[in-house]
Amino acid sequence: ENSHHRKTSTLTPTPTRRPRSHHSYTLICEEPVVAVLLGVLSFIREPGNIAAGNAMVADLELTQASTNWFMSGLSYVGFCMLWLAAFLTALGKTARSRREAVSGGLVGGAAFSAACVVVGLGLLANIARVNGTEIPMLVLARDFSPVLAAAISVMIVAGIYTTAVPLLWTVSSRFFTDSTRNFKYLAIALAVVGAVVGLVLPFSQMVNVVYVVNGYVGIFLLVLMIVKTCRRLMPRRSGWAHDAGANIDNFQESLLPENRR
Repeated sequence: ENSHHRKTSTLTPTPTRRPRSHHSYTLICEEPVVAVLLGVLSFIREPGNIAAGNAMVADLELTQASTNWFMSGLSYVGFCMLWLAAFLTALGKTARSRREAVSGGLVGGAAFSAACVVVGLGLLANIARVNGTEIPMLVLARDFSPVLAAAISVMIVAGIYTTAVPLLWTVSSRFFTDSTRNFKYLAIALAVVGAVVGLVLPFSQMVNVVYVVNGYVGIFLLVLMIVKTCRRLMPRRSGWAHDAGANIDNFQESLLPENRR
């Protein structure tokens, strides 16, 4: 008896590998270690200058983000929130636990705040010298060594480039697909506009405008995050709170690198 055997094949699913993004969001901090060391050396060398500089500040015409110290600090917090939102959102997803994410955020924020205080004290101790200069830390570095000042100049140029390129890609990718002709045209146009503005406006004034505007937008983002946190803590949410929370969820999801297309 002949039997016809039908050959059956089983399709074994092969694991799919998630394609890696060709664009990485890198957090660039311009010469952080050098800036902190300069701040420490500046006020350790002449610690009495801190009190003298504090008394002198009121009589100097300084470029300020706000006439109020609280609003200036809040604006800087908002600036950091806005510029680091995408990076921190992606970084938080890699945390192995909620405790790790919270502790990392607290320790990182405390260390960054301490570094800002050190740099601020160093500038305050030398306020008479750095007042009116475009890059105060470069002036302090030149007091210690011209070689150090030259090295910091290279770091600043590299920091500007590595900051501008990801920002150009982020904006251009919002309008056109990556590597297309329109994407390249828009990126080139934005780069030209940025270069012209950078050449026309003094560096200190440009930074003062960009940081302040971004700071206020970042404050708005911070308020949304606080609303979302309160929404999670509420046992029963009203319809308005539910809709607001859903909108915040969608906004934060759009900040992720994989959703920027």
